[in-house]
Amino acid sequence: MKWSDLQIFAAVARTGSFNAAAQELGVTQPTISRSIKKLEQEFNISLFNKFQSGAEITSYGERLLDDVLAMETNASAIKNSMRMVSKPTAGQISIQGTPGLLYHLLVDHLQILTDQFPLINIVFLATDVPEARSVRTDFRLSYILPENAELKVAKIGTLHAVPYASRSYLEQNGVPETIADLKTHSVVDHFVSLKDDTFHQYALLKGHSNIVHGSNDGTIQAKLISQGRGIGVLAAGAHTYYPDLLAVPIDELRASTPLYLSYRPELEVSPVARAAMRWIKFIFKEQMKPYFDDQLDETNLPQFKAS
Repeated sequence: MKWSDLQIFAAVARTGSFNAAAQELGVTQPTISRSIKKLEQEFNISLFNKFQSGAEITSYGERLLDDVLAMETNASAIKNSMRMVSKPTAGQISIQGTPGLLYHLLVDHLQILTDQFPLINIVFLATDVPEARSVRTDFRLSYILPENAELKVAKIGTLHAVPYASRSYLEQNGVPETIADLKTHSVVDHFVSLKDDTFHQYALLKGHSNIVHGSNDGTIQAKLISQGRGIGVLAAGAHTYYPDLLAVPIDELRASTPLYLSYRPELEVSPVARAAMRWIKFIFKEQMKPYFDDQLDETNLPQFKAS
């Protein structure tokens, strides 16, 4: 059975005539007859009732026609897909997330995407409220599951919260080992949404009167901590962007939570969205892997050693 014979069969069914099908396809009438005969012999069925005025498809032919039309649809889809492959992947994608995730993880690694897809335009929508839904966006990075059940959700890593301080601060003030030790230390706080109870350590820090600075932006908080202004809780791996930061051994201030990427289902068929999705997953699963594994390897965190 050849695809060309099936195409001829579909043309006869569509035109209702061997002669009309021959004219449409630009072949001779005997060519049409031979193809139909081969199919009828192969399937051992009669595909058409032939009359002087034309050809009427049989019930067996109707069943075959349904399959052939489905094959034509699939073939057309494949051709369109291959045409898209030959064209540059271009377009705009928006990504919403907290400033720290966007600035340090995505913006810092944007070159990985643009080197391969220079015509993709990424719009970054920063918010300090992880569960924000007011802004329409293609992708949303958050450690809070979306309430919209229609969205697709993929876990792309685990976000680990770790207490940090600068080397200069620890050299001057010593290293606290318990939450109680923080009473004699300065704290740089991170204000979170009232709905956000993911990280318990923020509640633990609220009772301390020695909070010297604070911000609802983790990037600003990290900058303050790196300046030696106090101890604060940051995402694991913060020291890769602020090399003077060191992990502080207070277990009560450590916590972990899944990090999710949510998006609309229709984006799965968009070449631009698929390219952006692969890029995002690569950052968390490969580029920054040690800090977003399900289990944080503490040996990847720089520790304070007295000189």
